[in-house]
Amino acid sequence: MARDASTTVGEDELVRAARGGDNDARAELVRRYQPPAYGLAVRLLGSREEARDAVQEAFLRAFRQMHSLQGAFGPWFFRILVNLCYDTRRRRRRARVVPLNGEERADDEPDFALRELVRLALARLPERYQTVLLLRDVQGFSTAETAKALGTTEGTARVLLLRARRRLALILEELERSEHR
Repeated sequence: MARDASTTVGEDELVRAARGGDNDARAELVRRYQPPAYGLAVRLLGSREEARDAVQEAFLRAFRQMHSLQGAFGPWFFRILVNLCYDTRRRRRRARVVPLNGEERADDEPDFALRELVRLALARLPERYQTVLLLRDVQGFSTAETAKALGTTEGTARVLLLRARRRLALILEELERSEHR
């Protein structure tokens, strides 16, 4: 597949070509999905290095398992990535390693305090709530794409999102109150 033609090629055609071993098609899928995948992984893992590793591993697994793909590539790929991020977090907890999360700190930015407050609130949410919020509100996934990435139904994804938003709002209120004391 020529690089110039890849910009007009649909996802289904790319997936068919990638299944057939076309490296240009695989490169185009990486080009399309790497930026949002990296953003999601950084938010889930809190570490740019771990995020890069998770995204790379997700693409490797996706390309190895393309024969099992049914439906759209995006939600299926993000499901692989989310599972890898969960596994990384579980391993980190078992090893009792505390991540150094000062990578994004920029005190001179005016909205740093707000971003830090939201980051702290998100960290207090259960993993599933964090993920549904990141997929829908940060990555802009549809309900159907979110459900597929989470391995659940659309109805369950909507309920999870509602509960996650409510819990996040409560945690933010609590953090703001404790900050003003």
